Amino acid sequence: MMALSCILDFGMLLGCTAAVTGLLGFVFGYPVRRSRTAFRIALAAILALNTTAVFCIADEENAWLATEILLMISAMALPYLLFQRQKRMTFFWFGLTVCSVVDYLEFTIVSFFDPVSRREQQIVFCVLYAVGAAATLIGGKTARRHIQPEFLENIPVVLYLVIFFAEYSTYFSAALSDEEPLYAAAANGLRMLSAALFVGAVSYMIYRFAKQIRRQKEAEARYALELQHYEQIMRKNQDVRAFRHDSKNNLFAVRALLQNGRIEEAQAYLGDLSRALEQTRSRFSTGNRLADAILTDKAEHAQQKQITFDFDGTIPESGIPNSVLCTVLANALDNAVEGCAVCAPCTVRIRSVVKNAGMLLEISNPVRQKVVIRDGHVRTSKSDKQNHGFGIHNIRKAAEQCGGSVNLRCSDTEFTIGIGLIFQKGAEE
Repeated sequence: MMALSCILDFGMLLGCTAAVTGLLGFVFGYPVRRSRTAFRIALAAILALNTTAVFCIADEENAWLATEILLMISAMALPYLLFQRQKRMTFFWFGLTVCSVVDYLEFTIVSFFDPVSRREQQIVFCVLYAVGAAATLIGGKTARRHIQPEFLENIPVVLYLVIFFAEYSTYFSAALSDEEPLYAAAANGLRMLSAALFVGAVSYMIYRFAKQIRRQKEAEARYALELQHYEQIMRKNQDVRAFRHDSKNNLFAVRALLQNGRIEEAQAYLGDLSRALEQTRSRFSTGNRLADAILTDKAEHAQQKQITFDFDGTIPESGIPNSVLCTVLANALDNAVEGCAVCAPCTVRIRSVVKNAGMLLEISNPVRQKVVIRDGHVRTSKSDKQNHGFGIHNIRKAAEQCGGSVNLRCSDTEFTIGIGLIFQKGAEE
């Protein structure tokens, strides 16, 4: 029987670890550390301590308490050893919340049945963690949609505490005796309070989560439309090149109209040709038609804010998919213009260096004060922190599609984003 308890405890600990790390990694996209040795050693140590508690602590209640403590420790401490850190206390609060949610569900389930044994409670725990871990791992691998880590980091700590207090209230209500009317009333009051707190807190977190997913999809859709817009400009440029190639025919048509006395038609024809040339006029010559269109369009909007672009280098016509180039360049330019708006009139510097295997794109904009960068993320001063930063998040996702990376740095006067991209065979031109 002790062996069965130990196996069930192992299942709880491993299921809890899989659920927490799966959520942090697959859903919220926290980067994994290169070395996982410390994580594996800590997990093995926690499992060994759990085995010791089961076989060495005679009192069942104390053994159960020891297992609960180890469960909480694994949920709160192991992510520190597996993932690269972001906000210092995020993993602590998130792990505590996951355990609290499972505890609350377990207390709610067993409350509908006659008094159950500890072993039956362990089985319920194992099932809940197994279902949660499986759903997280399968759903995360299938969807492949990473939400910004800032989502968790910007959740108020009080919300985590509310969920923990709801779980504690449920536990305390179960400990009260229902034989005394006063105790029974207090137990029912605690159950209703914990239910209200739990449902309210979880509903609010789900609402914020759904809101961020919607905004992420809107941002991706917006840049997909921009890509279509720039591709249309590229086709117009192609038409203009064809027009220039066939300029003799166009001049012959104008001359024929004039000779026949159809002056107004000739003027209208010349006006159409002039407008076509003006609409497709490119102020940049990067070597990539899509990049030229993006830079020209963004420069025209930036000029309205007294911001100019200074480009130096080349961008190859092939090797980088159009969708990746549009996402990277458009997002980076939008962020740069937004970041230096308070410094206008000013200049955004764009530098592109091409090497054999890929290219490095650097975009720099002046800043009024140094931007705080921590763990590869900008600590924004905006009031809407949850929804800010999609630009860098989308750039990083696009760069990863080309096996690239993103580097942020900032001095007292200038913010720079460096984007490395690896050329892809067969990428669209």
